[in-house]
Amino acid sequence: SREGGPSQIYVISADGGRPRRLTSGGGDNMVPSWSRDGRWIYFNSGRSGQRCLWKAPAAGGEAVQVTHSGDGGAFESVDGKFLYFVSARGDTFALLRAPVGGGAEKEVVPRVAAWWGLAVTAKGAYFLPDGHTVQLLDEKTGRISTVARFGERSIDDGMTVSADDHYLVFSNQEPRHYD
Repeated sequence: SREGGPSQIYVISADGGRPRRLTSGGGDNMVPSWSRDGRWIYFNSGRSGQRCLWKAPAAGGEAVQVTHSGDGGAFESVDGKFLYFVSARGDTFALLRAPVGGGAEKEVVPRVAAWWGLAVTAKGAYFLPDGHTVQLLDEKTGRISTVARFGERSIDDGMTVSADDHYLVFSNQEPRHYD
């Protein structure tokens, strides 16, 4: 919990205006993402006593629990049928997939670096198996291919892929040099 209470999710018009609170109650609500059709907002919450993923109608209304695990953000498949997310497995993280309406969670990659290294496009789910490599899980075949290796450079604080699948953007913390 935060000093002023749990964090909440707000919606505001892209043209500006007054923010409208989407979530309420105990447990931090964070890392929102839109459904592909714009009708739902997915978010991570501890409101059930453990961190898992929920969705709430973008127009307002009661939130519905979608998964029983999940650490970080959730991203819908392009066809809007599945939700990809990362979940802690002991001292590691795994990439999972679940139907957007709820249901069985399936582990699709046993080890990933972190939840912020996940992007879903028409090609599939891009993820970081470690801090130096980007891989792609082909949603149709289940095959994993390596997209890029960065050697000494690491992806520290997130990545995303352009909607047309032509570019990958990532952040990297440059080494600090002390005198």
